[in-house]
Amino acid sequence: MNIEKRTEKRGFQKTIIEKNVISIDIFLILNCIIYVHNFERDDVQEKLVGKNIFEIFDFIRNEKNSSGYYPAEINEEEFSIIINTIKKNKELYEKIKIVDVDNSVYGNISGSDRVVNVTFLYEDNLIIVYKGTAGDFEWKDNVEGTYNISDTKQQRMALSYFDEMVEKFKDVKKVYVSGHSKGGNKSQYIGVLRGNMSKLERVYSFDGQGFNSIFLKKYNEEIENNRH
Repeated sequence: MNIEKRTEKRGFQKTIIEKNVISIDIFLILNCIIYVHNFERDDVQEKLVGKNIFEIFDFIRNEKNSSGYYPAEINEEEFSIIINTIKKNKELYEKIKIVDVDNSVYGNISGSDRVVNVTFLYEDNLIIVYKGTAGDFEWKDNVEGTYNISDTKQQRMALSYFDEMVEKFKDVKKVYVSGHSKGGNKSQYIGVLRGNMSKLERVYSFDGQGFNSIFLKKYNEEIENNRH
């Protein structure tokens, strides 16, 4: 029997993983930290890829912006909880390794706000996480996804990244997909189109945008078959 134990204290959750159960807390943390600006840097391969979450702890620390917020508009108290969660679960986060970062696509014509996809390896599990809306291009994509077309450009790119990672790390036993906001929509898209894949264990979408009637009609069968 799989067991998941949690200890609550002032909004902080200490999670104990037994028998390879992955808590939703982990997905929340990973979705938060990929907003850190270091994941948009040109030298991300050198600085972050190949390292575990605890090894990049110094890179996760960020200064507040002029409005008093940390990345993704997280306030200081919330960001402190994230940092403390990682610190108090060192044994766990040392096992979660960054194995790929794709930040090659820009969200604005000026070359700012990069689209970020990050893949983590936790024991025999692959975890693919998509960041939220990046710049004008993805805001336009959001609008198109509400009424205009069934499959948007960014959804198709997210699917391509998923397929690439599954092929690259084919020896893993289970694959998890997650994302926040725009990333949540991308993860749902993966769940619909690849939900019949035996390795795809679960999809976690945090505040992800839904789909329009064109999409629902086109993929009605996949939605029904893969709704789990």
